[in-house]
Amino acid sequence: MGGEGLYWIDNHCDVLYQLWKRVKEDCSFFSNKQPQENLFLSDDSPLDVSYNSLKYSNVFLQNFAIFVPDHIPQTGKLGVALKQIDLFYQNVEPFVPLLSCRNGNKIEEKTRSVLSLEGGEAVGKDLSILRLFYRLGVRQIGLTWNCANALADGCKETRNGGLTNFGKEFVKEMVRLGMIVDVSHLSEQGFWDVVSIPDVKVMASHSNCRKICDHPRNLTDDQIKTIIELNGLIGITYVPQFVFHPYQEATMEHLLFHLEHIQYLGGEDHLSFGSDFDGMENKLYGLSNAFDLPSFYRVLSRYFPKSLVDKWTYRNALYFYKNSLR
Repeated sequence: MGGEGLYWIDNHCDVLYQLWKRVKEDCSFFSNKQPQENLFLSDDSPLDVSYNSLKYSNVFLQNFAIFVPDHIPQTGKLGVALKQIDLFYQNVEPFVPLLSCRNGNKIEEKTRSVLSLEGGEAVGKDLSILRLFYRLGVRQIGLTWNCANALADGCKETRNGGLTNFGKEFVKEMVRLGMIVDVSHLSEQGFWDVVSIPDVKVMASHSNCRKICDHPRNLTDDQIKTIIELNGLIGITYVPQFVFHPYQEATMEHLLFHLEHIQYLGGEDHLSFGSDFDGMENKLYGLSNAFDLPSFYRVLSRYFPKSLVDKWTYRNALYFYKNSLR
């Protein structure tokens, strides 16, 4: 292990998208194409997050996102999402089994996973597809990526529209099923529409503070306070563009300002991390993949007491998942 006594939970990575890119020549779910080797398991894996890096850095819960890129036509989006789920069960889940209420109390004994959907485009306008994703193991959904879809506007839609009528039905069905609504990538009005729905379980899996770094993917102070009030979770992300301007100068130390700001707003018990490993082109120096987490832990420990660091690296997220999923 990279460091005894330290643990991590990571709320977001794009391993499944990277695995799918190896077989994207045929987007059909019924394609028999598979990667020539299991890159997740490979000793010299090119992935930011691999089985070896998770074990090395004591990551005992990893959230794996299903991401369908914009260029895929609407008629093909569901097939791409299903293909990534299949790749998850073929290449990842045998080694990093899904977290469930049955094993939640013994989570530290074996690295486990959460399966999420990043963007609701694959669902189209059919609640039965949402229920199908639930039955396939998906327990968390980000309603949009950056643009608009049938559910809501994304954070880069200039009109800043909120949830559609179908989007409101969708979130209510997620609440009924016991799923987590991920508000990263969502428009501000969409955020406020989500949090107005009774009993919603909300998190921002990989977003930072707009007060520290003014980017539409980051959260305003009012949004942060509302997530705290709802007993939700905020995952600080390592994407340089969301950490510091100019992003070329962003470092691990700049992440500390985001942690301090959310702590100042009362979020000590609601902070965590969502790396976005395997989903970003630019990376922070010294924090480029999951093997670097022990080094980041040492940076955190120079500035904060261990009790806080442990809350942020795993305790807060563990509490949230164990009390939100069923």
